[in-house]
Amino acid sequence: MGYVNVTAKISDPERTRTRELEFLVDTGASYMVIPPRIAEELGLRWVKKTRVTLADKREVDAGYAFAYVSLLGREAPVTALVFDSPMPLLGTFTLQVLGLEVDPTKEEVRPSRPFALGLMCTNHMVD
Repeated sequence: MGYVNVTAKISDPERTRTRELEFLVDTGASYMVIPPRIAEELGLRWVKKTRVTLADKREVDAGYAFAYVSLLGREAPVTALVFDSPMPLLGTFTLQVLGLEVDPTKEEVRPSRPFALGLMCTNHMVD
């Protein structure tokens, strides 16, 4: 299988700052990874700092933050790790939240199931 890249919009949790980015879809990664420069531009705030192990077995410190992502007409709040990365990564947790999967034969991302989470993420509160 080759590389799968997607273009997605990422925002701060309040969706006041948005940026369209190209992500490498990494099915070996759990979380979305955002380089610090982009996280700063979006105003993403770390909830805590954590230590993560990379594919090459190196351990790095990462900020644990929340972001809002929109891809293929699906959108939801997700967890993002903030640390130096050559490019933003889209991990499996983000794909699952959005109801998406990687089709390795076509090297693309596609819906894996109907999507309703976006209905819960609107700006309207229900009493």
